[in-house]
Amino acid sequence: MPVRKGLFLLLLISWLPLSCAGPFTKDKFTPLPDDIRRVAIMDLWPALSPKEPPRAVRSPFTGAVFMGEPVSSNVAREMTHLLYKGLVDKGGQGNYIFIPPGQTRGVKAAILSKPINKGQGMIAEFSIDFIRKVGQALGAQAVLGGIVYRWRERIGGPYGAERGASVGYELFLISVDTGRLLWKWRFDKTQLPLSGNLFDVETFIGGGGKWMTALELASLGLKKFYKEFPLR
Repeated sequence: MPVRKGLFLLLLISWLPLSCAGPFTKDKFTPLPDDIRRVAIMDLWPALSPKEPPRAVRSPFTGAVFMGEPVSSNVAREMTHLLYKGLVDKGGQGNYIFIPPGQTRGVKAAILSKPINKGQGMIAEFSIDFIRKVGQALGAQAVLGGIVYRWRERIGGPYGAERGASVGYELFLISVDTGRLLWKWRFDKTQLPLSGNLFDVETFIGGGGKWMTALELASLGLKKFYKEFPLR
């Protein structure tokens, strides 16, 4: 009887979902400058547009490499909203003032409308100089931005999926004064059955033991981010 029960448990576990392809990753830097009080939140960028083919993509800000897939601007905008809302909900408006992405968006548009930047679009945005200009215009000491590299939806339902969701994104904090990378963080996961990785129980519990949507998987990463972000 004990053997049969053990076999049944093993078979049951093999069907339980768990995200596993890639850990939460953070990097420790020297202590942040004491003068940081205002942090501008920029819209996250899609690494690849819907028309581009999947490929490996290297971050122009951190050097991290992700397997990239097309991401819509709506997805990136939704992630930005979740990021900002979470920071505010966690009490971030106490010691730090997080400038909302809508306000940052307006400043970005004004800078990009200048003759020197017209027609450059994402080329102009993907630069430290541009980020610093936005931060300076907003009176911020730092800018929090990020890139969404992959947003693949699950195929199937929460308790039976042919393919799990897969999400990859990074977040970074940049000094407006020096342009220095102050802090970076990444989330890169593909949900697989628990049998694919028995060591990532934390994600299994966080996902409620089910197959998550891409948004649920990404939100799980943000929960981890809020705990580790140095400005909170």
